[in-house]
Amino acid sequence: VTQEMERHSRHEAENLRNEMEQLEKRIAILRSEETKAKQKVADAKGREQEIVSMQRRHREAQATRKQEKEAEAKLQAEQEAALTARRAEHRAGLRATFEALHSARREDAQTERRIKEENAELLRHGREAEA
Repeated sequence: VTQEMERHSRHEAENLRNEMEQLEKRIAILRSEETKAKQKVADAKGREQEIVSMQRRHREAQATRKQEKEAEAKLQAEQEAALTARRAEHRAGLRATFEALHSARREDAQTERRIKEENAELLRHGREAEA
Protein backbone atom coordinates (compact mmCIF):
# COMPACT_ATOMS: atom_id res chain seq x y z
CA VAL A 1 0.00 0.00 0.00
CA THR A 2 2.81 2.38 0.73
CA GLN A 3 4.43 1.72 -2.58
CA GLU A 4 1.19 2.28 -4.31
CA MET A 5 0.75 5.54 -2.50
CA GLU A 6 4.25 6.50 -3.40
CA ARG A 7 3.62 5.73 -7.06
CA HIS A 8 0.41 7.60 -6.92
CA SER A 9 2.15 10.58 -5.27
CA ARG A 10 4.92 10.47 -7.90
CA HIS A 11 2.34 10.26 -10.63
CA GLU A 12 0.42 13.21 -9.18
CA ALA A 13 3.66 15.17 -8.75
CA GLU A 14 4.52 14.43 -12.37
CA ASN A 15 1.02 15.49 -13.44
CA LEU A 16 1.41 18.69 -11.45
CA ARG A 17 4.79 19.39 -13.07
CA ASN A 18 3.28 18.81 -16.52
CA GLU A 19 0.38 21.07 -15.70
CA MET A 20 2.82 23.72 -14.40
CA GLU A 21 4.88 23.48 -17.57
CA GLN A 22 1.75 23.78 -19.71
CA LEU A 23 0.57 26.77 -17.67
CA GLU A 24 3.99 28.43 -17.98
CA LYS A 25 3.95 27.85 -21.74
CA ARG A 26 0.41 29.24 -21.92
CA ILE A 27 1.46 32.30 -19.88
CA ALA A 28 4.43 32.85 -22.22
CA ILE A 29 2.11 32.60 -25.25
CA LEU A 30 -0.37 35.02 -23.69
CA ARG A 31 2.42 37.49 -22.85
CA SER A 32 3.69 37.26 -26.43
CA GLU A 33 0.16 37.86 -27.77
CA GLU A 34 -0.25 40.78 -25.37
CA THR A 35 3.02 42.32 -26.63
CA LYS A 36 1.89 41.88 -30.23
CA ALA A 37 -1.51 43.40 -29.44
CA LYS A 38 0.14 46.39 -27.72
CA GLN A 39 2.41 46.83 -30.76
CA LYS A 40 -0.62 46.76 -33.08
CA VAL A 41 -2.35 49.38 -30.92
CA ALA A 42 0.78 51.56 -31.00
CA ASP A 43 1.04 51.14 -34.79
CA ALA A 44 -2.64 52.03 -35.18
CA LYS A 45 -2.18 55.17 -33.04
CA GLY A 46 0.83 56.12 -35.17
CA ARG A 47 -1.18 55.67 -38.37
CA GLU A 48 -4.03 57.64 -36.84
CA GLN A 49 -1.67 60.54 -36.05
CA GLU A 50 -0.27 60.32 -39.57
CA ILE A 51 -3.78 60.46 -41.07
CA VAL A 52 -4.81 63.36 -38.85
CA SER A 53 -1.64 65.22 -39.79
CA MET A 54 -2.21 64.50 -43.47
CA GLN A 55 -5.82 65.72 -43.23
CA ARG A 56 -4.65 68.92 -41.52
CA ARG A 57 -2.02 69.54 -44.22
CA HIS A 58 -4.64 68.88 -46.89
CA ARG A 59 -7.04 71.39 -45.33
CA GLU A 60 -4.27 73.96 -45.04
CA ALA A 61 -3.24 73.42 -48.66
CA GLN A 62 -6.87 73.73 -49.75
CA ALA A 63 -7.25 76.96 -47.79
CA THR A 64 -4.03 78.30 -49.32
CA ARG A 65 -5.20 77.41 -52.84
CA LYS A 66 -8.54 79.08 -52.16
CA GLN A 67 -6.82 82.24 -50.90
CA GLU A 68 -4.52 82.25 -53.93
CA LYS A 69 -7.50 81.90 -56.29
CA GLU A 70 -9.35 84.70 -54.49
CA ALA A 71 -6.27 86.94 -54.61
CA GLU A 72 -5.81 86.14 -58.31
CA ALA A 73 -9.47 86.88 -59.03
CA LYS A 74 -9.23 90.15 -57.09
CA LEU A 75 -6.08 91.15 -58.95
CA GLN A 76 -7.68 90.30 -62.29
CA ALA A 77 -10.77 92.35 -61.40
CA GLU A 78 -8.56 95.28 -60.39
CA GLN A 79 -6.59 95.00 -63.64
CA GLU A 80 -9.80 94.86 -65.68
CA ALA A 81 -11.15 97.90 -63.83
CA ALA A 82 -7.90 99.78 -64.44
CA LEU A 83 -7.96 98.82 -68.12
CA THR A 84 -11.58 99.93 -68.44
CA ALA A 85 -10.69 103.24 -66.76
CA ARG A 86 -7.69 103.73 -69.09
CA ARG A 87 -9.86 102.98 -72.12
CA ALA A 88 -12.51 105.45 -70.96
CA GLU A 89 -9.81 108.05 -70.32
CA HIS A 90 -8.31 107.40 -73.75
CA ARG A 91 -11.74 107.72 -75.43
CA ALA A 92 -12.37 110.96 -73.54
CA GLY A 93 -8.98 112.25 -74.70
CA LEU A 94 -9.75 111.29 -78.30
CA ARG A 95 -13.17 112.92 -78.05
CA ALA A 96 -11.64 116.12 -76.64
CA THR A 97 -9.01 116.12 -79.41
CA PHE A 98 -11.70 115.56 -82.06
CA GLU A 99 -13.87 118.34 -80.62
CA ALA A 100 -10.87 120.71 -80.47
CA LEU A 101 -9.97 119.86 -84.07
CA HIS A 102 -13.58 120.28 -85.18
CA SER A 103 -13.84 123.59 -83.33
CA ALA A 104 -10.56 124.79 -84.91
CA ARG A 105 -11.84 123.86 -88.38
CA ARG A 106 -15.11 125.69 -87.70
CA GLU A 107 -13.18 128.76 -86.58
CA ASP A 108 -10.93 128.50 -89.66
CA ALA A 109 -14.02 128.29 -91.91
CA GLN A 110 -15.62 131.28 -90.19
CA THR A 111 -12.40 133.26 -90.47
CA GLU A 112 -12.12 132.35 -94.15
CA ARG A 113 -15.74 133.45 -94.79
CA ARG A 114 -15.15 136.70 -92.92
CA ILE A 115 -11.99 137.36 -94.96
CA LYS A 116 -13.85 136.61 -98.23
CA GLU A 117 -16.67 138.93 -97.16
CA GLU A 118 -14.17 141.66 -96.28
CA ASN A 119 -12.36 141.19 -99.61
CA ALA A 120 -15.66 141.30 -101.48
CA GLU A 121 -16.60 144.46 -99.56
CA LEU A 122 -13.23 146.03 -100.38
CA LEU A 123 -13.69 145.16 -104.05
CA ARG A 124 -17.12 146.73 -104.08
CA HIS A 125 -15.82 149.86 -102.41
CA GLY A 126 -12.93 149.92 -104.86
CA ARG A 127 -15.27 149.62 -107.87
CA GLU A 128 -17.61 152.22 -106.49
CA ALA A 129 -14.70 154.59 -105.95
CA GLU A 130 -13.55 154.03 -109.54
CA ALA A 131 -16.94 154.67 -110.92
